[in-house]
Amino acid sequence: MVLLTRSWFFAALSLSACALDTSIADEAPLDDTSTETSELGLGRTLRVAAGADLVALGVTDDGYALYWGQGSVWATRVRANATPRRVATAASPPLTLVAGRVAMIWTDQPVLGGIAPSALTVWTSAHGSAQASSSSLPPVLSSITAASAVSPDGREVVFTTNVSADGETGDIVRATTDLAHVTTLVAGAQVNPFGACAPHVGFDREPGCGHGDAHVVVAACGGASTGKTLARWRGPQRQVLSTSLRLGSWWSSDTEGDRIYGRRADGASVVWDRSGAETVIETRPNLGWMNRDGSITALVVTSPTTSQLNRTSRTNVTTKIMDLPAGLGFMFANHVAPGIPYYNLTASPTSRDGSVIGGWTVLDPNTGLTDVVLIDTAAATIRTVRATSDAAPSNELTTRDSSYMLYYALDALGGNALFAARRDGTTRQLSTGNTVFEHYGLAGSVLAFSDRAAGDPADLLSTTDILVDDLADPAPARTIARGAHQLYFPTADRRSLVYTSDAAGEAGVFVTRVR
Repeated sequence: MVLLTRSWFFAALSLSACALDTSIADEAPLDDTSTETSELGLGRTLRVAAGADLVALGVTDDGYALYWGQGSVWATRVRANATPRRVATAASPPLTLVAGRVAMIWTDQPVLGGIAPSALTVWTSAHGSAQASSSSLPPVLSSITAASAVSPDGREVVFTTNVSADGETGDIVRATTDLAHVTTLVAGAQVNPFGACAPHVGFDREPGCGHGDAHVVVAACGGASTGKTLARWRGPQRQVLSTSLRLGSWWSSDTEGDRIYGRRADGASVVWDRSGAETVIETRPNLGWMNRDGSITALVVTSPTTSQLNRTSRTNVTTKIMDLPAGLGFMFANHVAPGIPYYNLTASPTSRDGSVIGGWTVLDPNTGLTDVVLIDTAAATIRTVRATSDAAPSNELTTRDSSYMLYYALDALGGNALFAARRDGTTRQLSTGNTVFEHYGLAGSVLAFSDRAAGDPADLLSTTDILVDDLADPAPARTIARGAHQLYFPTADRRSLVYTSDAAGEAGVFVTRVR
C-alpha cells in the first residue's frame, strides 16, 4: 500500500548551505563526530535503544538517532551503551525535519495528517531542546518550496512563527539553534503552503562549499500583498533582489551562492549575482532550475506543439540540449521518507550530477499518476520507460551514480512496486511485494529499499523488510531487516541504516552496517 497517500505526485526538495554569517552566530563549531560505530562490522546489527512500538524520525550528521516512543521524542547516539535523551513530548510520532546536526520537531503535527499550526521544538546535541514557537506551520509533503530551513553547520534555523489559527499568516524568522538570537525577517507574511504565495526559504550555498559566507534567502508575500519579494540577508542587512517574483514559483542557487535563479511575474527567467544585479536569460514560457555549477537547465516552450531543453552557462550563454515533446512535465522526487526536505533550497528533478531528468508526458487527472520518461542530458536522448499512467516518483530520483532512475508503479487495488530504469531504457522491478515509498542510494548503484510491506500504511508501526541491492550486480538483494517499522534512515556516511523493530523478541532502535 502507498505510505504517502497525499504526497507522492509532487515531492519537496531543497538544498542547504555550508555556512552561516558570523554576525548572527559566533559560537565555536560543533565537534566533528563521525556516525561510524566501531562496534559494527559489515552486516552486523547493534541495538542502540530498547523499547517496543518505537518510530524512527531521522539521523543527525553527528550520529544521533531521533525516534518516538510512548508519548515522547528521544535522541540516542548510534553506538552501544548510549543513554537516550528526552527531546520533546508528542502524543503521536511528530513531523520532524532532521537536517545536518539539527532536528526541528513540530510536536502537535503527526507525520501523516492534515497540516495545521503546531508548537515547534529545535534540538541539537550541543544545546539540547528548546521550544522555538508555540504556533509554527509545519512543512508540507506535497510542496516543492520549503518554509523551514537549517544551516549546514547546525548553527541557524529559519521557520514560521506566530501563525494565525487559520494558517494563513505568520512571521518568518531566523534563529540560532540555541534560540539565544531570534530575528524577524518578514512580519505578517502569507504562509499558507497551499496558497498562491507560499513562502520559500533557505540558504544560498550548498553543504561542503566552505564556511562563513552563506546567507538566508526568502521569497514571500506580505499579508495583503499580491507581489512576491525575493530577498537575501547578508548578516542583518536585507538585500532585495526582486519585488515581482512569480507566484507559485521557487528560487534556486549554485554551490557557491554566486548566482540565484528565479522567474518574474511576467514569466521571464532571471539570474541575480552577488551584487543583486539582474540578468534576463529567457522571456518565452519556461520552467527551469539552477544546477550546482551555476548553469541553468530550462524547458522552453517554442511553439504550441514544440519545446526544447536549454542550458544557460555561468556567463549567461544559452545553448539547446535537445528537442522535447510539448506538454512534458517533470518529476520532483528528492525528499526523505516522510516528505521532509533534507536540503533547504533548489528544486530540481534531476540526478545528483544533473545528467538524468525524470519526466512524464501523460497524467491521469483522476489519480495524479503519470507515465515515466527518462531524459539523458549527456546523450541528448529521451526514452519512455513506462508507458502506462500508473507511476509516481518518491524519495531519490536515481542511484548515487545516476546509472538507474527510480520510480514506483501502483495498481488499481492499491498495491505498488519499486522499479529501476537504466539510461538505455531497460527496466527492472526491484520489490516483489508492496513497498513503503522509501529508498536511499548508498554508493554507486547500491540501493536500500523496502519490500513486502504489511499492515495499514497509515500506521507507522506497520512493518516492512529492508533490503540492499547493487543494481549493477546480478547477485540477489540482501535482506537487512525483516519486519522493521516502515520508517528508516541512512547515517550521514550512508554506510549504515537505522530503523526500529519489534521483531525477533528484541524490540528497539537498531543500526546495521550495510557497506
